[in-house]
Amino acid sequence: MTTPSTPVALFVFNRPELTALAMRRLAEVRPDRLLVVADGPRHEAEAILCAETLAAVRHGLTWSGSLEVHQNAVNRGCRRCLETGLDWVFERAHRAILLEDDVEVAPGFFPYAEAALDRFASEPALRSITARNVLVESPGRDAPFCARKGSIWGWATWADRWHAYREGFDRASQQDLMDGLERHVGQPLFRRLQQHLLRTRLWEQIDTWDIPWSLWNIATGGWSLIPPQNLSGNHGMGEQATHTRVAGDLRGDYPVLDWQWRTPPADAGWLPDRDESYDLAHTLLEMILNYNEPRRWKVLARRRDAIRGGSVEAWNLMLGPFDHPRETRELISHLRSRMRHSQLDELATVFDGE
Repeated sequence: MTTPSTPVALFVFNRPELTALAMRRLAEVRPDRLLVVADGPRHEAEAILCAETLAAVRHGLTWSGSLEVHQNAVNRGCRRCLETGLDWVFERAHRAILLEDDVEVAPGFFPYAEAALDRFASEPALRSITARNVLVESPGRDAPFCARKGSIWGWATWADRWHAYREGFDRASQQDLMDGLERHVGQPLFRRLQQHLLRTRLWEQIDTWDIPWSLWNIATGGWSLIPPQNLSGNHGMGEQATHTRVAGDLRGDYPVLDWQWRTPPADAGWLPDRDESYDLAHTLLEMILNYNEPRRWKVLARRRDAIRGGSVEAWNLMLGPFDHPRETRELISHLRSRMRHSQLDELATVFDGE
């Protein structure tokens, strides 16, 4: 395998075992340049784990690539650490492949990402190259395609895209962004979800950076490049995670496939297909996987007139899969044909006959 010449950025915190595993995977591809961003401890006891995590980085550098480390002296939290860390990365590189400590990407992701970074550097509407395909495999596809919604579980982008977001998002009014969503998003349920996230500013409540990044790209007409097969796994589900704390979550059991972009088109003017149906599937999946007790959601969908209090808009949005029963059944059936999981079995029973 060709050694990646594009800098690889790895984001770590307080999980030395996961970081050591991430370094062993990177040793297989041997990037020329490794940039590491480490958040600081929240309290004195955690300082030991943070130090062990950085030691795992240094001990894991078993190849001749260069290493640069940006360590926060104090804890900045998920959003601030990632945002300022990406600022630091893109002060040093005009493009980068971006990983977090709990994310595994297939070796084929690196040449695919580098080829796409080369090919689409002058296409400003393309904002990111992602490793994850939420369908596991997209039927009938053997080449990457574009969707509005990408993933940060293994991705790559250019400095100019990141700088445009950092300079533009906070200056943009909510109405401007709402208008952009109306203009650029054709799929109604996907659009409603983005509008809800923008209206509630959910990223401020759960301390995450990727929601505003994604909203900015979607509202300004951006696209993400999706591989036809899934190249990403997440090993961070569980109690230690910042956001995905439910052990056994289906998203933590996705198979990491070995697809490689063997023959990128030679035509510099080639652009991938644009598939907004993928955005609907992505939206449906994220909703149904948050159904703690799916059978109760089915009852609620049949008794919507009884919903009182709280955010009626949020409840009705979460019931969106019951407004798209055929697409939801097809999504569940498709995933069950490619992986086995109890969540899918339960959801299949709930949506059978809807």
